[in-house]
Amino acid sequence: MRGRDYELDALGRWVFTRGHLLRRGYCCFLGCRHCPHGQAGRTQAQAQADLAQRLRRLGERLRAEGLPPLRLGYRNGVLHVSPAADAAPNVPAPPGPAEGQPGPLADRAVLQARLLALAMTELIVRDVR
Repeated sequence: MRGRDYELDALGRWVFTRGHLLRRGYCCFLGCRHCPHGQAGRTQAQAQADLAQRLRRLGERLRAEGLPPLRLGYRNGVLHVSPAADAAPNVPAPPGPAEGQPGPLADRAVLQARLLALAMTELIVRDVR
């Protein structure tokens, strides 16, 4: 809705409002003019360089944790991380599955939770109101 979600600039281009970008809930790293996530005033190249740096740091942290990523990317608010098939976090190994104990699927859930925790610390862009 014009005025609430976007306005037109002098050249007739749509410019999303701060409110719209907040409601969307994620940063696109395109250097939006009214970005509430810390990218306002940056060029698209600067915003993309910031994203690349964040992904690089995340990859380094994942490797340090014993979780080297096969694939690492970000698009439209979605982080894409695929750990290597033999990835094993640098934490003490739990005892083998016994009756009533979690097995490989639970181990995979622990791995995914660790990936998510690391990703949140490196990629989440806080609202800088």
